[in-house]
Amino acid sequence: MTITVEHETTAHQALPLDTDVVGAAIDRVLNPRERRAQREEAELLALLLRGHLALLVPEVQAIVEASPIRAERSVLVAQISVAWGKRLLEAAPTYTARGTVAVVPLAECCRELQHHAAGSDAPSSP
Repeated sequence: MTITVEHETTAHQALPLDTDVVGAAIDRVLNPRERRAQREEAELLALLLRGHLALLVPEVQAIVEASPIRAERSVLVAQISVAWGKRLLEAAPTYTARGTVAVVPLAECCRELQHHAAGSDAPSSP
């Protein structure tokens, strides 16, 4: 499966990402039956996933901060996921030995944060 996105705009708009598109990107990256993404597709997937992380990190952070029970396991796991997402967003893109953008950590972190945002204790397996 190849994911392509076409979008033109003259003004910057902060729109929520399409969860179906991001879900497809996560599935594309984490499905062991899919072939590895080539350079151009990996770069597009990385942009999609980083954009989704930029929205999910503050959303899950707000959930963590609003939680009345800070020591609950799900809250602690959510805090770890938020910290992981922040590190991924702050760091420069990393590359695989094949010279493509490393998208697996981005996809895994997005999957984790989506589950926390949805109120699930643990992510489902890919």
